[in-house]
Amino acid sequence: MRIQASLKNSAVGLLMQSATILIGLVSQSIFIKYLGIEYAGVSSVLNNIISMLSIAELGIGTAIVFSLYEPLANNNKEKLKSLMHLYKTAYQTVGIIIAIVGIFLLPFLKFFFKDITIDINLKFIYFLYLGDTVISYFFTYKRSLLYADQKNYVNGIIDFLFLVLMNVLQIVCIVTTRNYYYYVIIRVIVHLSEYLFIVAVVNRRYPFIKDKHIQALGKAEKTPIIVNIKALFFHKIGRFLVLSTDNLIVSSMINVATAGIFNNYKLISKSLQNVAGIVIGATTASFGNLLVDQPERSYEVFRKIYYVNFIIAIVFTTCYACAVQPFMKFFAGSKNLFSMNVVLIMSLELYIHLMRNSIGVGRDAAGIYHNDRFVPLWESAVNLISSIALVKVLGVSGVVLGTIISTLVSVFISVPYLTYKYIYHKPLYNYYLLYCRYFLIMVFSLGLSLFVTKNITIGNYFLHFVVNGSIGLGISFLSILLFTSHSEEYRYVIKLLKTIKEKKHL
Repeated sequence: MRIQASLKNSAVGLLMQSATILIGLVSQSIFIKYLGIEYAGVSSVLNNIISMLSIAELGIGTAIVFSLYEPLANNNKEKLKSLMHLYKTAYQTVGIIIAIVGIFLLPFLKFFFKDITIDINLKFIYFLYLGDTVISYFFTYKRSLLYADQKNYVNGIIDFLFLVLMNVLQIVCIVTTRNYYYYVIIRVIVHLSEYLFIVAVVNRRYPFIKDKHIQALGKAEKTPIIVNIKALFFHKIGRFLVLSTDNLIVSSMINVATAGIFNNYKLISKSLQNVAGIVIGATTASFGNLLVDQPERSYEVFRKIYYVNFIIAIVFTTCYACAVQPFMKFFAGSKNLFSMNVVLIMSLELYIHLMRNSIGVGRDAAGIYHNDRFVPLWESAVNLISSIALVKVLGVSGVVLGTIISTLVSVFISVPYLTYKYIYHKPLYNYYLLYCRYFLIMVFSLGLSLFVTKNITIGNYFLHFVVNGSIGLGISFLSILLFTSHSEEYRYVIKLLKTIKEKKHL
């Protein structure tokens, strides 16, 4: 049952995410063609600023989702009502805080946009982005119930349908009017419509949450939630400062146009991370249930999840390094490219972030956030200091390298330590031995692929992308087969694929 739920969430999520990536790339390509790379830079920087404001969310969503597992498993509707009421109150408060902080940030807006040359009312556009985010906190808290109930595929379908609608309207708007203001207004209107639709869906599936008779949570029930929220506050800050400030540093210390190019490369790597996150993340709710019912099997299951994570990481990293340059020529034009040295560093960063997914599943499922609550602050401090220092010497490469360094000296140590000590009860060196083994296989795959594709020159950029990507895909799978076909995890994946194939033929 758990495997079926995870596979269903993964399958729908992958389908939706793949289509989302395609739509996003088409939309971004048209955006750059009709408005230019500088407008793309402005959009990416505004998105990062709004992400910074969303730190106020404090990790409430993750903490509440964790607390929903038990009452959902026991069909405890009264507790679910109480938790969702708490969630609603907290999120609406957060929305108000974000609105206030966002307004106070207005005078400092210009510092994020170095050497901007386009004629645009930044304050007006910023208010549209801010309003879009604030509104979301008054509606979308209900989607967490679908996630905790292993129905996240419903969220995915709704997100996809409204994304298609928004992108179609925006593309028509850009092509016919070339008006950036209309483009952003469409975003706000479609998002609001989506929020209202999600509320209606959740109310219909879980009608009991509309009941006005709600019992207040006792102190014993609130305390663990509050403890996790406090801990997640630090994780939230750390994650933002590590993953969302790179573009702000590029924009404020190099220029807005470079930030636009940087965002194009990040768009691809983040899309790949989202796909991987859907596959691995779909197992979190099931893993949470497993920890309640059969904790002794947790390490065995983790090893299998980690192997699947490795397969995704080696394939995505190899293909990204080999194919991103010809894709960028096709997607954004040959003038909007970084050097291959930057691509290699971004590929390494991609691999490191991809391999973080599965080790975090155990911690998220078990709700272990308090123990390493200060680690993200250390990670973010190292990231900011090293990125700002290195960008002056190495440019964009320095920003990415700073992120890699901060990860290796923080969560690369803390998360494995916590999960192996408190969940799997295994020696920590087991994790690092396996990580090193997988890393060496990735290096082999990446090095061989780059050697083979190095001298390939094809005038058609899209065909060049397909050829390089196919070579990277083939060599990465060959590496997996060559170095891991004898493992128990490999046999498990093959057996699982055969089972899925047989079910399709029934």
